Amino acid sequence: MSQHLRDFNDPEAAPILQPELDPIQRGLMNHGETILNGMGVNVSDTSDGKRLVINAGGHMAGMDVHEPDVVIPALLRHGSNGLFYTYTGGADGKPLWTINSDFTAVPGDVNTGNPDSDGLVILAQALHSATERPRKVGRFAARLIAPFMDARAEQQWRMSTSRTKEEISRHYDHRQDFYVGEHGILDQKYTQYSSGLLLPGHEFESLEELQRHKVESIARKLELEGAETLLEIGTGWGGLAIALAEIAPHIKITSLTISEEQAKIARQRIKEAGLEDRIEVLCQDYRDLEPENKFDRAVSIEMIEAVDWRDLPVYFDALTRLVDPKDGVIMLQSINVAPEQEALQRRSNGFASTAIFPGGSLVSLQTISKGMAERGWRMHEATDLTRSYDLTLREWRRNMHTNTSALTDRWVEEGNSPEAVARSNRGFDFYLAFSQAGFRKGTDHIQDWQTSFRPGQ
Repeated sequence: MSQHLRDFNDPEAAPILQPELDPIQRGLMNHGETILNGMGVNVSDTSDGKRLVINAGGHMAGMDVHEPDVVIPALLRHGSNGLFYTYTGGADGKPLWTINSDFTAVPGDVNTGNPDSDGLVILAQALHSATERPRKVGRFAARLIAPFMDARAEQQWRMSTSRTKEEISRHYDHRQDFYVGEHGILDQKYTQYSSGLLLPGHEFESLEELQRHKVESIARKLELEGAETLLEIGTGWGGLAIALAEIAPHIKITSLTISEEQAKIARQRIKEAGLEDRIEVLCQDYRDLEPENKFDRAVSIEMIEAVDWRDLPVYFDALTRLVDPKDGVIMLQSINVAPEQEALQRRSNGFASTAIFPGGSLVSLQTISKGMAERGWRMHEATDLTRSYDLTLREWRRNMHTNTSALTDRWVEEGNSPEAVARSNRGFDFYLAFSQAGFRKGTDHIQDWQTSFRPGQ
């Protein structure tokens, strides 16, 4: 299976596109339509393949399948992974299936003006509803065997900072102009690659406003007026450090990243803001940091998702080692799953954990709270950002499609093939759309929480 974001540009790296005709594959090719019909999926013939119409949980989505002998077995055998690789496309750079907008009902709060991208969100929600029963069985089975599987996995685990650096760089060092700058998907001011915050009782205004409210919420939870030093684990492009330095001019900030490309941009932005004397960006893993004194505060925004579940104790130990155990405050923002989903997450081979963020996993808010409590930190405050992430991802998709043409021209001029660029664009669009579906009301597949911790039981 392809392991990284860059790899799905090469169809040879995705065995799903060249399936071996083993007995399972042959069976799915011969009886796939019957299985889909049993799941409530309507399958009909078209001039160039099959049409799948899914109507479940109040969500209706249509797929035109151009190579059904590949796509249908991939869907049934590999789930979201199969859809991902068949959508990013084959050797000719074309997708093996497309959204049929005539059979896809897109509500207004999803609409970005791109029917294919918006349809992906609804397709993900429809599939989630249609497969609820087998997923419940899968979660139960995963919890049942978890003690045996986890013990074996932990015994085999060998974590290294070099491996983490490789995995992180695969994602964040991909193309900086895709994320930030004139044609980036992120907001121009804060450059936040994490959920913004829609305040209760407020209407959506803009992506930048979502991120401003998020940053202000972080600053308040950190209680910066009573601190002198702050550790940020996960620099991003420097936006949060700059914003916090402007909010609290007395604070000295140390920011860690293992993405060299992000560090370059962050340092340049910090220099332009005139904050070089107050913000230091280190290209260093948090496990290797050995400061002379403990930090008064620590903040880590949606970085824990990149921590393998077997390495969570090391992450919690590091926070405890680095922050003042008497008067410190630790603030985390995390993407979470429900406790009953964790066992299955640890063995997940979905597209996000193979092609987008390999090496990471999602855990529950309860697991984070328990891990921190075992080290003497009690949860002080928690804010649910789940619905805000729905809006944030919608705006990232909107920005992506607004800028796709300009970026595509630039990347092709730099020597990338049009087929590879198109495949890459579809892959990231699929990722953003299916992620948005997970945060939407009625799916409740994933959550996002902003939490603060203080010393004490």
